[in-house]
Amino acid sequence: MLQIENYNKPFLDALAQYDDGRDLSDYDFNKDELGAPQDDANKRKLAYRHRVIAEKYIQVKLLEHYYFCIQLLKLSTIVWNFVLCVIIMLHIYW
Repeated sequence: MLQIENYNKPFLDALAQYDDGRDLSDYDFNKDELGAPQDDANKRKLAYRHRVIAEKYIQVKLLEHYYFCIQLLKLSTIVWNFVLCVIIMLHIYW
């Protein structure tokens, strides 16, 4: 089954031309009075929302990857500790 990203790409990029790259860290989405995307102003507001959603999605994916890597490191540490214990035991008893 194809991932959802393969289907959403054209829709997420549909309003990219209206996104002026403004810093949205202090942008109040609750007060921007978004209306139907029939004019450039509302298309820009919708493009801002698309960008914020895409950025949050990327952050979640990066966090998932980070936690997966941490779990692998923990597992590899456990395995290496076991291997070292076996080597030490073999060295002591041989």
